[in-house]
Amino acid sequence: MQVVERHGERRQWGLLSSHGQVLVYVTAHPDVTVRGLANALNFSERRIMGVLRDLEQSGMLRRERRGRQNRYLVNEQAGVRAPEANNLPLHDLLAVLVPPGRREAAP
Repeated sequence: MQVVERHGERRQWGLLSSHGQVLVYVTAHPDVTVRGLANALNFSERRIMGVLRDLEQSGMLRRERRGRQNRYLVNEQAGVRAPEANNLPLHDLLAVLVPPGRREAAP
């Protein structure tokens, strides 16, 4: 997170949107819970649930039920949703942001 002070006003901002942050975190930690995401990213659980719903509806994420918990699987073949990305596959972006050595192994 970057803190910028302009005209006496402090603002925080980050390069990735909340959707991007959730995708990156879930890629690295597929067994994370909603509460774990909220704590790690400093978002409310409600916001996390909305972002997860958006990502599922866009086809970038799939939820898999495991007992009483969910596991989130990123569809790395989905296209990045930004005009400038020219439908770049998520795999290409996530390979840079979350290299294989930083990903938790699936149980």
